Amino acid sequence: MMILAYSVSMKHHILLISIICVIVAGCASGPSFTSGECSPEDMVKLLHPEANVFFVVNVGEMKKNDYITRLFFTAMKEIKELNAFLNECDIDLEEDVYFLSVGLIDFIPGAKNNEGSVIINLRYDRKLLADWLKRDGFTENENTPSHIAVYTKQSGDGLDCYAFLSDSLVFMGSESVLAVLLDPEKEEKAESLLSIAQTVEMNAAGFGGITTFGDFLNASDEDNAALVMTLFSGVASVAFSVDVGDDDLLVQCLLLVADEDQKATIFTIMNLSKSQASSGADNPALAGIMKSMKVTKEEKGVMLEMSLPLSMLGDVISSFATE
Repeated sequence: MMILAYSVSMKHHILLISIICVIVAGCASGPSFTSGECSPEDMVKLLHPEANVFFVVNVGEMKKNDYITRLFFTAMKEIKELNAFLNECDIDLEEDVYFLSVGLIDFIPGAKNNEGSVIINLRYDRKLLADWLKRDGFTENENTPSHIAVYTKQSGDGLDCYAFLSDSLVFMGSESVLAVLLDPEKEEKAESLLSIAQTVEMNAAGFGGITTFGDFLNASDEDNAALVMTLFSGVASVAFSVDVGDDDLLVQCLLLVADEDQKATIFTIMNLSKSQASSGADNPALAGIMKSMKVTKEEKGVMLEMSLPLSMLGDVISSFATE
């Protein structure tokens, strides 16, 4: 929802909502969902099939922990622009938002021009949101299917775009991404994203994946980047999920590896890394987390499972909200 609060560029919007999500975690005929009825699978299928980074946040699951609920929504209330938008559009951030999904296309860490989209499953009033968009300089596009309302605004060489896909789904991104979303064959193409997501817990508070892990390694400017690239060259993709326990975040990260020899090598590397990090005296908190990490070989790759103290999340969210 933070994206909707700012009147700066759409790309800046997408990066902002991506940060929040990480911290916490067939459209041609028009989706027929009603508010709150989307499934995690639905939210993945709505994304651009060529996204190389994607994640979904299940707000309902996130709210099952009282500490997370108080922490996150209290922090959001500190953002004046966000609250002004919510008040004008009659949206209760805590009660009316159900799912958020983010897809980033050709995303490379550190790059400034990353394209993508955000799709929110929520209760909203079309007229109030349309009025807000018009005040922000968006105009309605008449050349769209009757069941979809599209609003665009010039931004650089392209158009920023909001689309009301249904009475409970709002799209934010570029016009080119929306065109792919409305492609009748799009849902079939999105199966590749879903196949990655299904390797971890999709009923968690958040989950997602990196479809082209090698691009991330190639983009690294660390001194040992070449060595890391060699060691992890067998990792095709990465899937992850984050769930909320009573006192901690439960994290799954599956390194998808097809070759059995490479899988054995990565399994050994991760166990050695765990042993070295867990004995480090410089960062006791990290040492404790690494000591608790479980490394296992599975049919599709190497699974890493760990728990992170909720207090660590609190420090991150609090510092972000006060910036």
